[in-house]
Amino acid sequence: MNSIKMPLCLCGCGRNVTKITNKYIQGHAIRDKVRSVEHRRKVAESARMLGLSWKGKKHSPETIEKMRQSSLGQPGPNKGKTFSEESKEKMRKSAIGNQRAKGYKCSEKRKKEMSEFCKKNNPMKDPVIAKKISELKKGVPRSKETRRKIRIAQIEHIQNQYKEYGVLHPTIGKLEGPVLDELESIIGEKIIRNQLIEGLGYFPDGYVPSLNIVIEFYEPFHNDQVEKDLERKLDIINELDCLFFEIKQEDWEINKQNVISDLKKVISELKDD
Repeated sequence: MNSIKMPLCLCGCGRNVTKITNKYIQGHAIRDKVRSVEHRRKVAESARMLGLSWKGKKHSPETIEKMRQSSLGQPGPNKGKTFSEESKEKMRKSAIGNQRAKGYKCSEKRKKEMSEFCKKNNPMKDPVIAKKISELKKGVPRSKETRRKIRIAQIEHIQNQYKEYGVLHPTIGKLEGPVLDELESIIGEKIIRNQLIEGLGYFPDGYVPSLNIVIEFYEPFHNDQVEKDLERKLDIINELDCLFFEIKQEDWEINKQNVISDLKKVISELKDD
């Protein structure tokens, strides 16, 4: 059976209409027509009144779900479109000085909601995404201003840590402290934090003197310095004649119970000996 060929849009765009009974593609009937000032005023007034009629109203959960279902599988309005350099420049200029949100202040409740959402949906917590971003940044030179900002931030971080702990030690990751605190309460043994090993110049994240175990918490950036970490690990083992227990951040976030179980097993074997 031969398919019916749709007629061309009468606006002259060269595209076919979607229905055999249509003369124009939706929105094309008014192309190139010059609207009078009065007509534009009426359209603007109608849009304003329509906006006012919806002010303070909300769609019901059923309506929201229907709209969501209707858009499933549909491509975004700009998917596949390419903009000319002229269009990009116009969009850039139109965004300069945009003050639509000027003077708007979020409530404390809204700020808290946005903060919790960002923490929960932080893409950097995904090991795959974090690794991709890390690979993209490899070999990318940092500007002089960026390096200056990093130095200032690092100094401020060290100063804050000195105020809190009263001693100088290397940078401590955000999760390192809470993780070691939790492990300390679980195993019931004191974990000494970032104590300098004289002669080596290393500061292990955690050390359990009673069991002679070093505990290291590896953030994602350690994936890019495996050889360096291995050399450091062997130096510490040779110096202290200790066990070395490694915890990767991604393993802890995916299933920390497995990590805790492995540590308990190591401790149990030590005590049995």
